[in-house]
Amino acid sequence: MVNFAALFFEVARRQPGYPAVTDGETVWTYDGMAKRVGRIASSLRESGFNHGDRVVLWMENCAEMLETMLACWTAGLCIVPVNNRLHPREIAHIIGN
Repeated sequence: MVNFAALFFEVARRQPGYPAVTDGETVWTYDGMAKRVGRIASSLRESGFNHGDRVVLWMENCAEMLETMLACWTAGLCIVPVNNRLHPREIAHIIGN
């Protein structure tokens, strides 16, 4: 099974100064992103999330979403990406399932 977080950290270890993500204005390097991902993952674990827990990501497509996804995978969590344009009732239905 492929672990995308492990692959990301391997690239970050080998090429820390290389660009990982850019939005046209800002460039996130692998090193900076890896540090943020690690902090977010630690925070999730400290907040009481356990291996295998599901996390709903109701965000726009952006670098922060990628960081959050990688952090969830690093912490052993399962992400449930949800379109940010859905109505709150639709989100509640998804969460209920």
